[in-house]
Amino acid sequence: PGPVPINCECRKNSCHVEVTAVYMDRLENHLLSYCECCPLALTLLGIGLFPASLICPSIAFSLGHLLFISKLFVHISPNITAWCSTIRSNLVERGFLPSAMVGKKTLCGVPASQ
Repeated sequence: PGPVPINCECRKNSCHVEVTAVYMDRLENHLLSYCECCPLALTLLGIGLFPASLICPSIAFSLGHLLFISKLFVHISPNITAWCSTIRSNLVERGFLPSAMVGKKTLCGVPASQ
């Protein structure tokens, strides 16, 4: 596959770069195009990825993955309960656990919270 197109018409100093994207369940390499008026960081954000650095990022994280990590820090405690609670709330929010299961002790013995 070719590079992800840039969202401008100027094409001044257009460049291509390969960026590794980190998702919850996989890593993907993306070949991206960017130019002076559409920097690489904005190009990454446009496809739902957050760059690891603003200048020449080689790694980017999916926004969904970052949301999960931020929820983990909300629920964190020094035991497995925080991990299970975060996993459960993330699954419920994404529609993987039916709402009828919310509050039942079916995953790690911890009730789901939203």
